Amino acid sequence: MTNDHINRQAIVLFIALLIPLAFAAGRLTNAGGSNDARAEAVAIGEYRGGHAAEARPLFERLAEHGDATAAYFLGAMYQYGDGVERDAGKAVKWLSQAAEAGNIRGARQLGLLYLAGRDQVQDLAAARHWLRQAAAGGDAEAMRHLGDMNAVGLGAAPDPVAAYADYAAAATLGDPVAARRRDDQAGRLSAAQQTDGEQQARQLVQTDKPAAPPAMSGSPATTSAPTPRPAAASPG
Repeated sequence: MTNDHINRQAIVLFIALLIPLAFAAGRLTNAGGSNDARAEAVAIGEYRGGHAAEARPLFERLAEHGDATAAYFLGAMYQYGDGVERDAGKAVKWLSQAAEAGNIRGARQLGLLYLAGRDQVQDLAAARHWLRQAAAGGDAEAMRHLGDMNAVGLGAAPDPVAAYADYAAAATLGDPVAARRRDDQAGRLSAAQQTDGEQQARQLVQTDKPAAPPAMSGSPATTSAPTPRPAAASPG
């Protein structure tokens, strides 16, 4: 074990011990606190640097005190077994906490988890609810998956116009997969239906406020924003 690794572990342990003390002393009273933000940044840096085991206790301390981003990362880690044993129950717990606190990616990921039904009993109504919450925050991937659900009729009757609108809105936000599906879907619509879908897409984009660039499949450790692999795709 190198001195650098020992020093990193010591720093992470120190921060993990400091977080509850700082909260108790009133120095970390909200998610926007400077100390809280620094601890979160350290945890994310450790995770993306390939040190998920070191990041986990930091995320847990922060999530236990209401940090939605930390809860999101924990949920993703437990879902995919990144630095921890896979645990569907804990994935649902932490992703739910993140989603209910308004974390857009947490809502998207929770929706995908319920959609896939691999780690959790499939619940198409819950999948639609959380994907729509994420889409309302401008998450293009959530819009694309809603398009998939509308195209084939998952949780509701098939709606090709709504599917086209979801794909078109996601494509407008920069999702290339959605752009291809939009074009495929257009071939199944009449001119009037396509015009209707385009109007709906404009309304979606105007109503939904983009919070981040579109999140494509990829581990949180390797993407530039905290975005876990979609539950509907094979972990890789």
